[in-house]
Amino acid sequence: MVIDNTHTAPGQMAGYLFQPDRALVLLCSCKSKESVSIELVDDVAAVDDNNNVIYREQDKSSIQAEGQPFKDRSKDLWNTLMIWITEIKAGTLKIETTRLVCVTNKKLDKNSLINKIAAAKKDEEIASVLLLLKSAATLPPLGIKEIIESVIAEGEILRQLIPQIKGN
Repeated sequence: MVIDNTHTAPGQMAGYLFQPDRALVLLCSCKSKESVSIELVDDVAAVDDNNNVIYREQDKSSIQAEGQPFKDRSKDLWNTLMIWITEIKAGTLKIETTRLVCVTNKKLDKNSLINKIAAAKKDEEIASVLLLLKSAATLPPLGIKEIIESVIAEGEILRQLIPQIKGN
């Protein structure tokens, strides 16, 4: 028997199954009147009893042994930043009151850009991360060139966004 693998999607399925797991973890830390959603506000999100979004999470998983979601020049990283920048500009993400978290099922390199973003809280750390983002944006992969250029163009929003992002 020959099995046709052209219609399989194990990576996508793993990604979809990662979100309910993450939602349950978040639900365990919620206060009594807070609620959790999947793929409504973000990959996973929480709202308070007044329906204010208080937590947004971008989840990226990989079934590859050496998979690196949120790699410095990956679509996962840059698309996450673009999503949140777009939401800030639209007024649907309140940066002052919303916890932003990037989560993956893979161990991240301690020197990765996403870890540096998650650690940046002071002005000089944020400035350093902005320089690293600009450096990573040099000669971007064609598939994400427009996303990267759009993110880099939003320097002031990035300056506000970076200290709000946490890693897993």
